Amino acid sequence: MIAVAAFLVGVLVATAIATGAMRHYERAHRAACDRFEAETTMLRQENATLRKQLRLALQPHALGRSQP
Repeated sequence: MIAVAAFLVGVLVATAIATGAMRHYERAHRAACDRFEAETTMLRQENATLRKQLRLALQPHALGRSQP
């Protein structure tokens, strides 16, 4: 009887530890995803800005050429 109770307590403790570890992993994963999303958004905005600047710089009048 005592062995069964000790086993069940062990199972409960192991379950609690596993649950805590899983919650920690989920929080860390969510934070990493949020950071990735923010970085991706920033890079997309920077890319759009650079494309616009390049397009403006490559216009014929900016290069001193006349349009055909």
